[in-house]
Amino acid sequence: MGLSLIAALFSCTMGLCAPCTPGCAVLHSTASFFAFLFAVVAASVFFFAAHRVDSRFVVGLVGTYEQQIGEAFYCYVISCLLLMLVFILRFLFNES
Repeated sequence: MGLSLIAALFSCTMGLCAPCTPGCAVLHSTASFFAFLFAVVAASVFFFAAHRVDSRFVVGLVGTYEQQIGEAFYCYVISCLLLMLVFILRFLFNES
């Protein structure tokens, strides 16, 4: 997840410089692709680790409880989809 955040920060920085410098536009699209790729890998690793039996069921004092994936995971998946949308729109509306 850290790599996706670093790539997304780099992508935002290059996106701010892209209107003035054409080279930054290429770096922006590359960084947004890597941010998307790293975010999907991080979400997949978390999803499969969260569904393992030893971490899914927690033994409490009264009984066994099943943990569920929370809203933050779904927000992260939506952000992955937005990163993919940014990468696709970069090629659709390319002016150079």
